[in-house]
Amino acid sequence: MGRKRSSFLNTSTIMKLVRIAALAAPAASVALSGGDAQTKLTRGIHYYTGFNLASGQWDWQTLTKGWLPYVATAAITYGIQKLSGMIRRL
Repeated sequence: MGRKRSSFLNTSTIMKLVRIAALAAPAASVALSGGDAQTKLTRGIHYYTGFNLASGQWDWQTLTKGWLPYVATAAITYGIQKLSGMIRRL
């Protein structure tokens, strides 16, 4: 029997960390931007929910600013894992 290799940085762990980073990227962008804490909090809520608390309206473009990095990264990372599995079976 071969030795079982267990590593913290295997492919699935790296892909998971990339997805978490993509989810946190808009929040980090808001946190590092200028302004007071109230403005940052309002902008962060606006990015992740698409709802503008000041005007009371939904904004789909801002919603995509918050979620598009995660959705695109998740699609790519899951696609890479599926493709590597298909190639391994060949």
